[in-house]
Amino acid sequence: MAATGADSITTLDALFQLLTCVRDVPPVTARNQILAALQADKLKVDFQVRDGPGGRVHWQAWERVFTLTPQDGHLIVEPRCALDHPWDAYSFTIANGSVIGALWPVQASPSNPSPSEAPLVHPLQASAFVLGGPDCAQPTLRTRTTAPKDWFDDVKERYPRAPGESRPKYADRLYEAMQAAYAAGTVTKLWAKKTLLRHLFKDSKDS
Repeated sequence: MAATGADSITTLDALFQLLTCVRDVPPVTARNQILAALQADKLKVDFQVRDGPGGRVHWQAWERVFTLTPQDGHLIVEPRCALDHPWDAYSFTIANGSVIGALWPVQASPSNPSPSEAPLVHPLQASAFVLGGPDCAQPTLRTRTTAPKDWFDDVKERYPRAPGESRPKYADRLYEAMQAAYAAGTVTKLWAKKTLLRHLFKDSKDS
C-alpha cells in the first residue's frame, strides 16, 4: 500500500481532522472509533507534563482517567478525575502514528475509488478544520498536488494570525493544518516544524 501521509499525524485532534474532514466520518463516529482503538491498545498515546514527568497513557485509563470530547470541530482530551498536576500542564502525542493507515485504511469501492484514483482535497479545505475556517474538506477535486511553499503561502494569507494569538500557538495551528493536508495527499512534502517556523517568522516584524 502506498504511503498516504497518515503516519505523519501526531495528535488525536489531527487524526480527528483526517476522519471528519477528509474521510467524511461523522464527528461522534470518529470520536468513538478513536476511543475504541485507544481502549484496544492499538493506538498508543504519550503524555507530557510541562516541567514534569511524561510517559505512556495506559489503555485502561481511557474513560477512567481521560475521555475524548468533540468540541467546536476539534477532539479534546479531558480529565475524568483529579490529577497530580494542573490540567493545562498536560499535553498528549500519538506514539505510534505508523498504525493509522492500517487502522483506518482507504476503502476501495465504486463510490470510493482506489487510492490511485481517489479524488484529492484542496490543501486549504483539508486544513480548514484545524485553522478554524468554515469550509470543511470535501473530497471533490480530481487531482491536486501542491508544493509545500505554495500551500504555506496560500494558507498563511487566508488564515492570518488571530488577534492576541501567540506566535507558538499560531505555528502549532499551521503545522497541524499541514499534517492534515499532507495526510489528504494534497501537499507533496511535509515540512519539519523548524522549517515551517523559519518560513513563518523570517520576515515577520510583528510581536
